[in-house]
Amino acid sequence: MTHHDLTTQHNNELSNHITQLNSEAKKLLADSLSGNTKIAYIAGFKKLAEYMGYKDHTEFTQIVTGNDLVNFISDVRIIKKDVEVKPAVSTIKLWLSGIRSIYDTIIPTLNAPVENPCDSPLLKKALKGYTRQNAAPLRQAKPLVKKDIDLICNTEKDDSTIAKRNRALLLLGFCGLLRRSEIVAINIEDVQDHENGLIINIFRSKTQSFQQIPIHRATKKTNVCPVQIIKEWRDELKSQGIVKGGLIRSVNRHGQIAIHPNENGQFLTAGNVAKTIKKLAEKAGLDDVEKVSGHSLRSGGATELAISEVALWKIMQLGDWTSPSMVTNRYVRSARIFDDSGMDSVF
Repeated sequence: MTHHDLTTQHNNELSNHITQLNSEAKKLLADSLSGNTKIAYIAGFKKLAEYMGYKDHTEFTQIVTGNDLVNFISDVRIIKKDVEVKPAVSTIKLWLSGIRSIYDTIIPTLNAPVENPCDSPLLKKALKGYTRQNAAPLRQAKPLVKKDIDLICNTEKDDSTIAKRNRALLLLGFCGLLRRSEIVAINIEDVQDHENGLIINIFRSKTQSFQQIPIHRATKKTNVCPVQIIKEWRDELKSQGIVKGGLIRSVNRHGQIAIHPNENGQFLTAGNVAKTIKKLAEKAGLDDVEKVSGHSLRSGGATELAISEVALWKIMQLGDWTSPSMVTNRYVRSARIFDDSGMDSVF
């Protein structure tokens, strides 16, 4: 049997298998990954389909080999600022993760000895070579630490509806170490009043778990109190008759808060959150605004905790991280790079 015949047979078997799933079963499979992960995975599959000669990735049914993937990572290019460049190592790894995930789903449905091409020893060696050739410093979002949050809030201090929304968005993301997708997923009814502040009940998108996030009242003399700022926004929502549903919403130029969600059930997208944060940082005159992103609140909160020498396990718990090394390398070490180097005792 030729490779083409084998592929055709696999496709027929896969189609028969998928048609046996009801709509609820298909939804369960679709919801096994977060929205952003699915977007990234599909991007990699689209690139592979394009490389293999398919204009529409949904028609890409060819069973690829490890050799195909080696050729793919060596040849693929992306357009960046109108220039054709090799993708970053992290991008290649993310694409391969997506391809692996898709094949992990397909292979069990096939009555043939097909291996996941991402398990190819040749691909693993080629990926090491790609990493060696294209190694670059890790591109990290600029962390917005406490002084930055204070400056932005004091710049955005008017009593307008949009300013109240922006301040609440900032403090939620910073104090809760929240991802963009988690900020827009919070509902009004997820916020509980507590004698010491607020408790936010959220669903962590990465680890698929529920968590209670404490939001503390400011104990130091400051005009930036997270609890008060979030209360002002909740009162604004209530004044416009909004008492349930999305907490963080879009606001039009007339100060009217959105009352209808988009097709994904959100009142503000994760992309809108990133644009808002960058715009506020630019308005406040912060340095390196081009490095500010939707991750800047989460990384800023973690960095501020590291500067304050909060225990690693507490940072991991609040940020819902499972890898100590990732938190240590990205936040604790970068925040205390001079304090912990040891060379200060030499010179």
